[in-house]
Amino acid sequence: MWERKLHIANTDDHFKPIVLVAFATKDRHCVDQHFGQARTFLVYGVSKEEYRLMDAIDFTDHGMTKQKLTDKTQALSHCHAVFCNACGTSALKQLLNLKTYPVKVDVGTEINTCLYKIQFEINHPKESWLQRALIEAKHGQFDREAYLDALLEEPWDY
Repeated sequence: MWERKLHIANTDDHFKPIVLVAFATKDRHCVDQHFGQARTFLVYGVSKEEYRLMDAIDFTDHGMTKQKLTDKTQALSHCHAVFCNACGTSALKQLLNLKTYPVKVDVGTEINTCLYKIQFEINHPKESWLQRALIEAKHGQFDREAYLDALLEEPWDY
């Protein structure tokens, strides 16, 4: 179970996050942890215009057990993606079963850089984990044909 969870209340009715993403971090500035070894996850809400810290979740450090891994994946099940430096097979399967996409980034990748890229992708859609997550959230599951049809209906810039 998590040791401590800080939830940042949304006092601005205008902020409506499109996606929630978690970052495995030790220093709270960079993605610098393997999913299974991470003690801290920061969860951000991201919209077209901005992003905000929503939760900070700290886990106890009592060795790696199957239950500890399940506790982590369950605590992050509301997220569309989890950014980390690596993710073991068991964690990968649990996350994907919860429709949470693990995203591997290099050690030291700044969280702000990831957030800017997510915002860019929200505003300039292409086929990726983000688009699959958004479609699954809206329709319950990813329909590749419907997604490709929607892409064909979008205006194309030449």
